[in-house]
Amino acid sequence: MRPLTLLCLLLAACDAQILPGGITPGDPFGTGAGGTGAGGTGAGGTGAGGTGAGGTGAGGSGGGDVVVNPCDGPTKVAVEPMRRLSHDEYKNSLSDFQPSWASVVGTQAATLPPDTESLGFRNSASFLAVNATLAQEYMDAAEAIATQAVSNLTTLLPCQPANAGAEAGCADQFIKAFGRRMYRHTLAADEVARYTKVYSDARTGGYDFKTGIEWVVFAFLNSPGFLYRVELDAVGSSGVRELTPLELASRLSYLMWQSAPDVALLDAAEQGRLSTRADVLREATRMVDDAKARRLVAFFDQWLKWGDLDVIVRDSAKFPSLPAGLGGLMHTEAKMFAEKTVFDSDSKLGSLLTGNYTYVNQTLAQHYGIAGITGTGFQRVATTGRGGLMMLGGNLAARDLNTRTSIVHRGISVRTLFMCQVVAAPPPNVPALGPIDSSLTQAQRLAMHRMDPTCAACHNNIDSLGTPFEGFDAVGRTRTQDEAGHPVDTTGELVRSKDTALNGPVANGVELMGKLGQSGEVRDCFATNLYRFSMGRKENADDACSTYTMKQAFAQSGGDVKQLLVTLTQLNDFDHRQVQP
Repeated sequence: MRPLTLLCLLLAACDAQILPGGITPGDPFGTGAGGTGAGGTGAGGTGAGGTGAGGTGAGGSGGGDVVVNPCDGPTKVAVEPMRRLSHDEYKNSLSDFQPSWASVVGTQAATLPPDTESLGFRNSASFLAVNATLAQEYMDAAEAIATQAVSNLTTLLPCQPANAGAEAGCADQFIKAFGRRMYRHTLAADEVARYTKVYSDARTGGYDFKTGIEWVVFAFLNSPGFLYRVELDAVGSSGVRELTPLELASRLSYLMWQSAPDVALLDAAEQGRLSTRADVLREATRMVDDAKARRLVAFFDQWLKWGDLDVIVRDSAKFPSLPAGLGGLMHTEAKMFAEKTVFDSDSKLGSLLTGNYTYVNQTLAQHYGIAGITGTGFQRVATTGRGGLMMLGGNLAARDLNTRTSIVHRGISVRTLFMCQVVAAPPPNVPALGPIDSSLTQAQRLAMHRMDPTCAACHNNIDSLGTPFEGFDAVGRTRTQDEAGHPVDTTGELVRSKDTALNGPVANGVELMGKLGQSGEVRDCFATNLYRFSMGRKENADDACSTYTMKQAFAQSGGDVKQLLVTLTQLNDFDHRQVQP
């Protein structure tokens, strides 16, 4: 790997974690004076859990006994940058408006330059810029989509002009109807006039009615009113303001569906039925039960980096006769597990972490050694010796190398993704673990690695979280021997958990995930990650009340993920904004 690439990856990894205060070279996990949690810091620190001398919050507790309620005092919310639609939101908004466009929209969205990843997600408002390259790609995509759109005017238009004299009136109806869906509000007179001129310019230029409509579609798809989620503050205003019903409609729809509001939601906003939190709760409850809410699986996909499975490569000498498309099959398994646990089962975080079942088709079942499954369709099967998100075959394989498992990468993923603790970058000139050694197990080689104090500072807290999963090979199958033929040892230990009662030895991955399934630290970490994905930014001190409220509600619900999604709509951060000059 090139040095610059490695540096970038390390920087990205640091940015993707919750960075608590108090990190010192001798304390790479930052759990020194005052303690840390998913958002709070001790010894007068600040974070999503509140502030104060030895302060506490929903995410962590400090060194003192003083508890500060971050919801006391005036409403505070962080600055919200204007958000460009992510590529997923772009694709969903157009495909939901007209399902017949789904194929061409999907093809065009796939050609757009990848959205920048920040905090582990690809929808961070601060990074969703439009540069010259993306602007050109948007134009190319709009041209292809507009061509598809006018291929069936009967489906596209709200009217069918009987003669040439009726075409201008029909174009006007289309501009208003189409514009309302693209802009997520009823168009103002000047907005209607702008697109009427686009249509008129086409007609006066000698083009027919169909081409005029095509120009209008093209113009809308290149407009900032479509590409951005616009929230404008009144000139001269300041402080914190409540969102308008139409602004709420967009926030609600892109939170719940990662797509534009449907007609019912726009109607509710424009008819005064989206003005209170009770109104928002009513609509959120409706929307979370809609099939489009299942797009929440994109959160899991990005959070746990399952997209890496689509390009997974394994050494054919070490792993012969793997089924074709194995990575894609494991990717499907992982997404189905998350989706069906949240939307078809009890929706509890505990089930996501420990559920003893998965979804396989015949090919994947045979790969795992599961009997009795036939056909290409995925079916739910009970599992023994494994369970939950972390122990999905693909989730483990996504952390591994092409010739072997990686205890280190697996341990880091538990520490950072599930516990929201920071793992400091390794110091310079740390010796590599090296290739498979026929005389030692990987765990034994890591034990030797930890004899160096500079390595032990991190590895004492990483390796013990990775070894419990050594009962699975680098392609997700159960095993009793490692790549060199040594018996695997799955004993490990949970250390440095904020839930101190859970710290201690574990026999295997099932025991480790059973502990984490009971952990308030893990529960708060999950909520923080969903907050970041949903809000498109990292939390800061001004979000203290909202993140505190969110974590408290999540705990009281027993870790109900669907309910957490609804809870997000009831926060100050959701229905207020900091006015920007």
